[in-house]
Amino acid sequence: MKLTKKQQLITEFFDFYSINELYLRCGGFRDIGYKGYSTFVSARAEEKIKAAYEQVVNNFYKKVYDALVASVKSELRHFRRYAFSPVGYADGVSGLYRFFKDTHGLTKEKIDIVRKNPDLYPETAHLLFNGIKWNEDYGGESWAKGTQALIDSQMVKTTEDKVLWIDKVMDLQHNNGHMLDKTDFCALSEDAINLDVNLDDDLEDSVDTTPLDVRANARNIMVFIPLNSPRVAKLVIPQKNKLTFK
Repeated sequence: MKLTKKQQLITEFFDFYSINELYLRCGGFRDIGYKGYSTFVSARAEEKIKAAYEQVVNNFYKKVYDALVASVKSELRHFRRYAFSPVGYADGVSGLYRFFKDTHGLTKEKIDIVRKNPDLYPETAHLLFNGIKWNEDYGGESWAKGTQALIDSQMVKTTEDKVLWIDKVMDLQHNNGHMLDKTDFCALSEDAINLDVNLDDDLEDSVDTTPLDVRANARNIMVFIPLNSPRVAKLVIPQKNKLTFK
């Protein structure tokens, strides 16, 4: 049965966390410099795990990055209405633009370009959120964390860098929700999706909750198996004894 777009995104979300944990415990710790950390799988199994790790992380990184750009762009649509110039400048849009011209040398035309292309000008987009006051329900410091993540992405070089960056973005919240919930990533925050997973071996009933909640409360990635793609599940299951947390 073909997965819906939301179901596919949820699968990719859990594949990302599963394959990263599997990779670290089956060679990854050694690869990133932990001396003396043993590898407990065959060379062939390790090769398959690493190949899946690279592919899953790279693909998910692009989706998260694109979603963050779309989210920031969507929020910047409110700039003219819900951002306010500091005391001493005229009320309204004219005072707002004059403030940025006087303090940062930004013309109205430049600001409008940045609002449409925050990925090309993340430092300037950051100023639009961080340098002024916004209505409490829009923009402001919460969204400045999103533009800071865009700035940080410029330093992402390796697959390990991508893992750390994704994990950080997955924890970002804006004024009233998850940072990416203006995109298809809203699926990660929806209670209506039946995940049917057991977060605790002592519980008899499965839990119906959001994907973000499942990730936050899981004691080990084995609970992700029903939510993984067949490829990742087949790699994780044989290593069950290495993945259980006490």
